[in-house]
Amino acid sequence: MLIKKIFFVFLETLRFYPPAVATDRICHIDYKIPGTDFVLKKGEGVLIPILGLHHDPEFYPQPEKFNPERFSPKNKNKINPYAFLAFGQGPRNCIGELYQFFAMHSYGHDQFLKLEFLFI
Repeated sequence: MLIKKIFFVFLETLRFYPPAVATDRICHIDYKIPGTDFVLKKGEGVLIPILGLHHDPEFYPQPEKFNPERFSPKNKNKINPYAFLAFGQGPRNCIGELYQFFAMHSYGHDQFLKLEFLFI
C-alpha cells in the first residue's frame, strides 16, 4: 500500500509541477469549438496549456492544495483523463512516460529497502 501512496504523491507532484507547461498541435480539419462561434482552421497551430488545465478548479477541486488522494482508485474516476497531461495523451504522448514509471518504481523500491524498522 505504501508504494501506491508514493505513486499518488508522484502523480500529484506531476499535476502540480508538470514537466512542460504547454504543448502544441496542428489542426488537421476545420473544427468549430462547441458552445462558441470560433472555428479552428485546418493548418492552424493550437497551444494546449498543461499548467492551466492542471490548476483549473473545473477539473481539480481546490487545485492549489497538494492532495495525492485525488489519484486514489476511489477518486481517479472523477478526473477527466484529458485533464491530466503531464506526459500528453493519445498517440503523440511522451515516449519517456513508461520509462519514467519504471524508474520511479525502481527508485522507490531501492529507497524502501534502505528503511530501518524499529519494533517496540
